[in-house]
Amino acid sequence: MILGSEISSYNNLQYHTPADLLPFGIVVKAAHSPNADTGPVDFKGAGSQGDVKFAAWDGTAARTGANYSSVSQFLVEAAPIDGLVVKLDYTDFSHDAAANDAEEGHASLKYAYGPVTVGYGRGWIAPINDKAAGSVDHFENSSMGVGFKVNDAFSLSYTVEQSQLELNTSSAAEVELELTSIQAAYNIGGATIAISQDDISNANYTLAKDQKETLVTMVMAF
Repeated sequence: MILGSEISSYNNLQYHTPADLLPFGIVVKAAHSPNADTGPVDFKGAGSQGDVKFAAWDGTAARTGANYSSVSQFLVEAAPIDGLVVKLDYTDFSHDAAANDAEEGHASLKYAYGPVTVGYGRGWIAPINDKAAGSVDHFENSSMGVGFKVNDAFSLSYTVEQSQLELNTSSAAEVELELTSIQAAYNIGGATIAISQDDISNANYTLAKDQKETLVTMVMAF
């Protein structure tokens, strides 16, 4: 699944408003990288990002995403009531060549009440491309989840994530990837054991490619 970028990947300057300066727990953060040598790939042709292959939509080679002149990111966080956290962010990748700039925007909220926590988020990612038929125009992502703390040692959670790949004009089918996951975690002293069962439809943005995976992890604290 294609997710958003972090400006922490680049050398940057940041400004954060002081805590308690603004009402409703609002904090504003701004960051700028004046010389971002690389950025996200443009998703055109036979290139890839992680496991995502795009040769099905265009046969030409993908650009590497190099030659970004700057990256700017802005984040607003708020906690208007107890247990609720709201976040909004926007990232702009400026390109020094004759191409469209890449940009991203996300919004999320999380609410915790007693042993239950629920969350919802949406994201929009537009990678750089030349708008040729078959190249990727943008991704629309959404996610929601609920977690339940059974006791101090045991917790359960369930999440659903969806990512819609939107192409420029093309005869190729557009694809929605969906992931559902059930997780359980148990803490034993300084060790945490976690297990998750994931079901993925249209994996790697490939129609009718479904996958299942089970992960077991253990984290030790010393």
